Amino acid sequence: MDKRTKKNKKTRIDRIGLKGEKRKRQNKLKKNALRFVLGGALLLLIVIPLINLYFLPKNVGFWYPIYRVLPLPIARVDNEMITSRMLLEDLKSVKHFYESNDYASRQQRVDFSTREGQFRLQIKEKDIFNKLIEDAVVKHIATEQGLIVEQEEIDRAIKESLNKFGVDEQRLALNLQDNYGWTIEDFKNKVVKNQLLLKKLWQWYQRNIQTSVEYNKAEEILEILKEDNSKFAELAMRYSDGESRKQGGEMNWMKESQIIPEVVERLANMESGDISGVIISPLGFHIVLLEDVKKNDDAYESNKQSGDLDNEYKFKQIFIRGKSFVDWLVEQKRLASVSVFWKKYLWNKNEGEVIFRDLFMRQKESEMRLKSSGDPVLN
Repeated sequence: MDKRTKKNKKTRIDRIGLKGEKRKRQNKLKKNALRFVLGGALLLLIVIPLINLYFLPKNVGFWYPIYRVLPLPIARVDNEMITSRMLLEDLKSVKHFYESNDYASRQQRVDFSTREGQFRLQIKEKDIFNKLIEDAVVKHIATEQGLIVEQEEIDRAIKESLNKFGVDEQRLALNLQDNYGWTIEDFKNKVVKNQLLLKKLWQWYQRNIQTSVEYNKAEEILEILKEDNSKFAELAMRYSDGESRKQGGEMNWMKESQIIPEVVERLANMESGDISGVIISPLGFHIVLLEDVKKNDDAYESNKQSGDLDNEYKFKQIFIRGKSFVDWLVEQKRLASVSVFWKKYLWNKNEGEVIFRDLFMRQKESEMRLKSSGDPVLN
């Protein structure tokens, strides 16, 4: 091969190499452009929802699927964060519950597809938000007092409930899945654990409220009754805060289901003529005199699994109204450090609750709550 041929061949190879490099550069540019476009689109999908969530005070339901996936902080309670995923997953479960039950057969309508239905769903979302904040407040107070719930306690509570109602774990799992879309672990973490922690806080509250003025007043009345229980009616008319004071504390016959659990528990262990000690309930302080009891043993045996016991009690009561546990919890929410980041809502420190930022929604909620009798969603 002569020199000229070699040179031409080399030139062709160089040209082919240059074309290859050019194609590589073009492909690289195309890839970079595609990445830029996809990155920009992804950025918009994240930035726009965040802007709606944190800066624009309006309904942002269009972006809910993203908020339900991403754990975006929507509130802080002391050091506890509440995320969009927590709230919207709970809302999804509640919506599933109402839509999976046959309310039409009870002459009730649950339809979230209508305009009114959407309003009701937004109000329900706000209620769930408030419940998450209350749970976080309870958790914070309980942690400060060294109150914790162990896994063994949760498992034991589940087992006791299953035994009480004659239900096995498989049936519970099916019911949870059908009604809420939950697993048993979801139920333990979302419901049972919070209930046990609230119960422990209630017990702690009972121990600490015994230093209150109202409790001491109830103790003084009890001391008088220990000396002469014939003064019960007189003392009830003078000191009781209940409606029964006009009748000397007389409550007449009442079924167990009509009496608050703390009083029922004490009555069940009393004999006719006995006077209880000071009973602490979430409402205040009670002293009861048991007059008579009707024990329906047949009803008890047939209904004990359902918990529908039909025993009846005739008793007198002196009720001293104290700061109720519910009022105390509301007070703790007012005192808690709560920040709400979702601009759809505001934190009302005076009321200790989340409210709608939009004035129209506040008015709409008031109207719908006023006519909510028989409404399974708002009741």
